[in-house]
Amino acid sequence: MKKSVAVFFGGISPEHEVSVITGLQVLANLNREKYTVIPVYVTKAGIWYTGDNLFTSQIYKDLASIPTYCQEVYFGTSNNEKFGLIIKLKSIFKNETFLPVDVIFPCFHGGLGESGAFQGLFEIYKMPFVGSRVLGSALGMDKISSKRIFDACGIPQAKFLSFEKLEWGSSKESVLKSIKSNFNNKVYIKPAGSGSSIGVSKASGDKEIPNALDIAFCFGQTVVVEESIEMAREINISVMGNGFSNPQVSVCEEVFKKNSFLSFSDKYNSSGDNGSKSAGMASASRQIPANLENSIKNSIEEYAIKAFKLLSCSGLVRVDFLVKEKEIYLIEVNTIPGSYSFYLWEKTGIPFSALCDKLIELSLQTFNNLSQFSTHFPGNLLSNLESSLKSPKLK
Repeated sequence: MKKSVAVFFGGISPEHEVSVITGLQVLANLNREKYTVIPVYVTKAGIWYTGDNLFTSQIYKDLASIPTYCQEVYFGTSNNEKFGLIIKLKSIFKNETFLPVDVIFPCFHGGLGESGAFQGLFEIYKMPFVGSRVLGSALGMDKISSKRIFDACGIPQAKFLSFEKLEWGSSKESVLKSIKSNFNNKVYIKPAGSGSSIGVSKASGDKEIPNALDIAFCFGQTVVVEESIEMAREINISVMGNGFSNPQVSVCEEVFKKNSFLSFSDKYNSSGDNGSKSAGMASASRQIPANLENSIKNSIEEYAIKAFKLLSCSGLVRVDFLVKEKEIYLIEVNTIPGSYSFYLWEKTGIPFSALCDKLIELSLQTFNNLSQFSTHFPGNLLSNLESSLKSPKLK
């Protein structure tokens, strides 16, 4: 029997379009002999749609037209309480039909889809899903929380501070004074919960830093200010596994920037191997494998696995580093990396289709292992509920 795999992408996020690219890449590489593949596009308003038209890239050139060609769906159950998708039919004879789903393959970037919110929904509906669960997703998305964990556990990072929007709005002079006194060089200013370099600025001085803070606060309640490690190399690695198996690492890559930092344009608007400018993270300028000394490569692998475990990650992540001479700095962990970092795993010897197989296997393994734990406590605590709720007589 083929397994039914629902690929979720889009969503309420500034990275909506990037998510669509990753979703299309996964849809194209899932083996149709093994799986019944169901695309689920989540609009910027949060409405879910499915339909065969979602397999083709042309439909996404006009996002507003998608409801015309597709059918709205939502989670529900069949008569035998099997969880899956309910399709709202555009028919006068039948309103809805049930579509069974065995595995969810989320391809969200940023927003509610990568932060743990959708992962919580999948857990409530008892659906196996690819990737980190609620805790790992939330920690990976929150740069401040993850940095504090890494700091406490001895993983080297660039110096950083964090600020809240209320703090910036009420005491700008204090915030700027703190930045000036803690950083000598230029700084990176980032929204604490976004990715794809959206809202990120490299800044210095009394004019650039306030402007960069204003931009970052457009995308979230908290920002992180991070020391710029000048003349450093940008090295990334991917980790795959779960809490029930030993994590596996990919080869490393070195990513090259055109400007002062790796911008959204560098990541997604560069031409890929086939000249396409819609190849997602696969289109960025890079060298795979990166030319690294063995000692540096080994340390990066160790730090990446340690970070994967510290954040309770599962499935696949990409861990980003800076390397300057012999110094290594962990920048962040991406729990749903652009293009699922397939280009790293291809160079490691795992083609994209096989990578999808492995991620689905890991999701089922995680689900089956967690299903062994009891969600019930023996005994009826509510047997004497009536007597325990008796109220004192009113005078």
